[in-house]
Amino acid sequence: MRNPWSSLLVAAAVAFATFLPANASAALIDQRGNAFALDAATRREPVVLTFIATRCTDACPIANAVFMTALAKAKKARVQASFVTMTLDPGYDTPFVMSEYANRLGADARLWRFVGGPRADVLAVMHRFGVRGDAHEHSSFVYIVTPRGVHTLFLSNDAPSRIVEFLKKA
Repeated sequence: MRNPWSSLLVAAAVAFATFLPANASAALIDQRGNAFALDAATRREPVVLTFIATRCTDACPIANAVFMTALAKAKKARVQASFVTMTLDPGYDTPFVMSEYANRLGADARLWRFVGGPRADVLAVMHRFGVRGDAHEHSSFVYIVTPRGVHTLFLSNDAPSRIVEFLKKA
């Protein structure tokens, strides 16, 4: 009898295998106007990623609070990772808007990058994570991306601690 999980595991492996190379051509830009390549970033260290819209007053501030807390805990635990917030609204969230937003949050640009770019490129990355391409849709997840795979966590009060615990093992 065939294992019912084997098809799912093969599909997941194929999906991940196509994840990083597909993003290699994405023309993403951070809040300082520098090019950003997700695949290159994950080769250096784990990347903790979430998606927000700067104009959002609903779920996106929660994602920012989780990131601020997780970043502080990671620094305290001396865990190396890059934190990346990608826009859900590339038409509005230009590098200038992302820069102003990062400044309001007091984000250290060396550790926490706010990324956008051309709509097609942003949507391609969103699609890879199963995030819908609409600034009014919210992603309720944090993704930890490593060369070995993507670990998904739900945004919650304990997410910062779970992020740091995962990074310690990565």
